[in-house]
Amino acid sequence: MNTITALQRFKIKRFSILKTILLCAFIGGVFSCNSLKGIIKDIQETTAPPGLQWGSRRDLTSEQFSAYFQEYKDKGWIIKDVDAYTSGLETKYAMIWEENTDARGWAEWRDLTSEGYHEKWVEYKNMGWRPTDIECYQKGSNTEICWYLGRK
Repeated sequence: MNTITALQRFKIKRFSILKTILLCAFIGGVFSCNSLKGIIKDIQETTAPPGLQWGSRRDLTSEQFSAYFQEYKDKGWIIKDVDAYTSGLETKYAMIWEENTDARGWAEWRDLTSEGYHEKWVEYKNMGWRPTDIECYQKGSNTEICWYLGRK
């Protein structure tokens, strides 16, 4: 297990916040500068030093999301943000991952109904976990929930 300093943690947190803002703003169509769109669109994984690496994917179908989810999970990374949005008639997903340098416990579900979310919320609340990111989105005529949480 890697040990990181308080300064490194601060840099990681600051960098993580920036990644999330950029991804959310890009997906939301806030940026109008084509060169900036191209830069953000092409970023999939960094070549940062160990402990600071991260990756992102966007415009994913459900099947692609599942494949990349498994790939990053198998690398020992932790999911930091998930976004679901409508593109045309289908639901697309975007994700941001980073190295899980301190082996934090985490879990993620998507396409949950309100009842399914409530069941998981009670289950994990009783184990001392807390929600970190909740995303609600339309899938067909249903409202679905994607939920990421981490250990306390």
